[in-house]
Amino acid sequence: MDVSASSAILLNAKNGKILYEKDAHTQKNPASTTKIATAIYLLERKKNLEEIATATQDCIGVVSPEVRRAPKGGHPSYRLETRGTTAWVKAGEKNTLRTLLYGLMMQSGNDAANVIALHVSGNIEKFMDEMNQFMREKGLKSTNFTNPHGLYHREHMTTAFDMAKLTQYAMQNPIFRDVVKTVSYPRPETNKQPATQFVQFNRLLKSGKYYYPKAIGVKTGSIALAGNCLVAAAEHEGRLLISVLFNCPTSDQRFKDTIALFEKAFSEVKTRRKLFTKEYDHFSKEIEGAERVLEASLQEDLYVEYFPSEESTYKAVLDWSPCNFPIQQGQKVGVLKILDETGAICKETALLSKYPIKGKMAYQAMKGFKAWLRTHAVTVVSLFLLSLVVCAIFYILLRPKNRAKFF
Repeated sequence: MDVSASSAILLNAKNGKILYEKDAHTQKNPASTTKIATAIYLLERKKNLEEIATATQDCIGVVSPEVRRAPKGGHPSYRLETRGTTAWVKAGEKNTLRTLLYGLMMQSGNDAANVIALHVSGNIEKFMDEMNQFMREKGLKSTNFTNPHGLYHREHMTTAFDMAKLTQYAMQNPIFRDVVKTVSYPRPETNKQPATQFVQFNRLLKSGKYYYPKAIGVKTGSIALAGNCLVAAAEHEGRLLISVLFNCPTSDQRFKDTIALFEKAFSEVKTRRKLFTKEYDHFSKEIEGAERVLEASLQEDLYVEYFPSEESTYKAVLDWSPCNFPIQQGQKVGVLKILDETGAICKETALLSKYPIKGKMAYQAMKGFKAWLRTHAVTVVSLFLLSLVVCAIFYILLRPKNRAKFF
């Protein structure tokens, strides 16, 4: 299938498999999906979301898009624009980080992004340096953000692939997951204004034309120079998928295409593939001192199951156990493991000895002697030393006396 977005990707968040991609490594402006990075970096830095953050005029100052984007306009990238989305933050207002986080991700508050950045790092530019370093450490090699909210800047760029990987990481955080699936949130009263309500912008989560019951987040984005963007997550039968669409022609199309991608993936039927059978696949190993070669069969057949779009390259690993004689028929002597491309164990089953095995007589005798020696080592050493002492005494007592005379 194809999507209207100029750049897109569909990723399995649990195993990292890419199910679909379209120009996913080309840098794009991600609009307000930028706020995913701001949110997860906030959660990395601040464990107490009840901390109070005070908004400054610099955080909420607004200019026209033309003035803000002018090459020599003198305004920083984080400066807000008229007609941009806000969480209604006022200068001097005190909000908890929790309130700002919900305002950031639900209401897409550009002002909330700036206040968060200022509170976390003491300076918005410093916050951006730190957040970019954080993303580089997570392996996002094609991402550079100049502001915490996503308003246009020519150097504010990422890729669909990087955004999918960032969201994959963010969705491991339970607070992040809870925030991005919330439909409405009561914004508490502050020192500047009465209580009100934050409302979710993501139409996949709300009743209506594009409600998608499997959706569990994540973030919309839309500015004229970036088009309509959507990062979404959906879960079905234990399978968590992340979709990223950049630069869709219309707002509606980003939701249509996202649902189409999810439904195509979730409609897949698993393939079952037999890798080894207990009847035909046998394994052998030379064991020192054994009367015969150790031969083993599987306890059960080994299968792997996967969705056709996520087939892996598998690797079989034999892990033999140390064994003592005698080895009984049917005794577990090892494990056969099936690993996927990441090295994770997909399946495993025991290796069972096909025959009883005894040790060779000489080997057994030597083994018994060594065991006896280990058990009686102190006694043996003591007797040896005692014998040396006795021999020395006899030597001294019985040696001939020196009859030489001196003049």
